[in-house]
Amino acid sequence: MRRLLLSWLGLVSLGFGGGLTFPETTKQLKATLEDSIVTTDFAFTNKTAKVIEIKQVQPSCSCISAGVEGGKLRYAPGESGVIRTKFDMGASTGDVEKQVAVFVDDDKETSPSATLKLDVHIPVVFNIEPKTAKWDTGSDPAPKTLTFTVEGADPIHVKQVTCSNPAFKFELKTVEDGRRYELTITPSDTKATSIGAFRIDTDCKIERHRAQQAYAVIRPPVNSDSTPKKK
Repeated sequence: MRRLLLSWLGLVSLGFGGGLTFPETTKQLKATLEDSIVTTDFAFTNKTAKVIEIKQVQPSCSCISAGVEGGKLRYAPGESGVIRTKFDMGASTGDVEKQVAVFVDDDKETSPSATLKLDVHIPVVFNIEPKTAKWDTGSDPAPKTLTFTVEGADPIHVKQVTCSNPAFKFELKTVEDGRRYELTITPSDTKATSIGAFRIDTDCKIERHRAQQAYAVIRPPVNSDSTPKKK
């Protein structure tokens, strides 16, 4: 349903949504291992018979910066411009979707004339499965294991693992040096909700991939019924 809505918004911008025509409202991008920022441009043209003013270019999150190249906001009939976006990938990996809303003239705050979308594929260097070890409150505090697998061609060694919460004990096991590791986590008990963040320091040559994170969580049972029963 979400993809259908985005597609509809894209068609509106191409046809008559606000008057700016975008040849492309979706960009498929592939980052490299070395990339930390991905930059892409969305070209547009005013194909109406009136002047159109861009009021706001609003990214969907703080990891994206976006604006009209050159700072020009008013476009006469036939004039063209470019909206440039920059996505700071941080520690993101895998397939990531980001959006930028474009508001012109009298658009309502909730109804942009165009929605631009970035579909970014970021190579996975270090895969953690599962990312979070989970226990229900009151359950058996049995150990659970997270598996670290190096996906790239070069080996990556785990140098150190630390946890933010001493209530979770852990042990790191090397299955295949530089390629595969197991982190076994055991909570001291499961009487109350709790969370622990694990920092995995590696010798990865690429700085932004060097430190990885995993988690341990003790939570109420997912299917628990907290609604008081009638007597």
